[in-house]
Amino acid sequence: MESILSTFEIIIIMLMGTQAVYSFSLFLLGDFYLKYYEYGTFSPPENAIQKMVNIGMDLLMGVAIYFYKKQQKYSWPIRKLLQLITPFVMSIVFFVIFQLTSMFLRMVFL
Repeated sequence: MESILSTFEIIIIMLMGTQAVYSFSLFLLGDFYLKYYEYGTFSPPENAIQKMVNIGMDLLMGVAIYFYKKQQKYSWPIRKLLQLITPFVMSIVFFVIFQLTSMFLRMVFL
């Protein structure tokens, strides 16, 4: 059971880490990465395969894209500052979420 929990924790860390790194990449490359995300998703999805592709892209990049789009209404210097701060805040929040999730899973299953 310990190895299953460890594997699950690694998966959670990878998903959360990918979101934070993608958010930092959006700070560096901006609209180029946004176009990549939009190119990789279907809007609106018409069948189950397209929905699965959208879910996969959202799992890897969803939170970062959400914050990037929310920050578009600000002027360029403010937006860049927010985009620089966002990955660090996301990392702290993800660390807290991971610790709480890990603690809960270990209490329940071990």
